[in-house]
Amino acid sequence: MISRLETLGYVQRETNPTDRRADVVNITAEGLTALAGVADIWREGDKIIENILGPEESKRFFALSDKLSRALGGGPPKTEKSN
Repeated sequence: MISRLETLGYVQRETNPTDRRADVVNITAEGLTALAGVADIWREGDKIIENILGPEESKRFFALSDKLSRALGGGPPKTEKSN
């Protein structure tokens, strides 16, 4: 997946200066722009769902969807703690 993102110009890979066996992957300006576009699309989808289900049912729907996703191993990316 990283190779695909790199080919599209969304990330840049470089050798880790402290551990040459590993790479460091950084998001590019193009990647940040694409990520913002994805966030906009998700927000629009959320609005459509809320318009169809209404505020209360959409809250329940999102909560249940989140619970199901996490039970199946999904969820937001984990971040490393800074030392």
